[in-house]
Amino acid sequence: MQPGGNYLRAFHQGSWDKLPQRYQEILDYARHHQLALSGFSYEMGINENVINRIEDYIVQIEIPVLSKHALP
Repeated sequence: MQPGGNYLRAFHQGSWDKLPQRYQEILDYARHHQLALSGFSYEMGINENVINRIEDYIVQIEIPVLSKHALP
């Protein structure tokens, strides 16, 4: 079960082989915006039951973000 809190959310469309590139973009975004990521990422297929081609597959990625009050 995914705990409540603030998350950085992104989406990836297409095959799984490009997913590492999307994660790098997420990390770059967090660094640029001075967001402190914490814990595990959560991935959820959005449309896996209604597509015919892997190119149309969409996965939602969420990574917990520490609140500014929790930062040292």
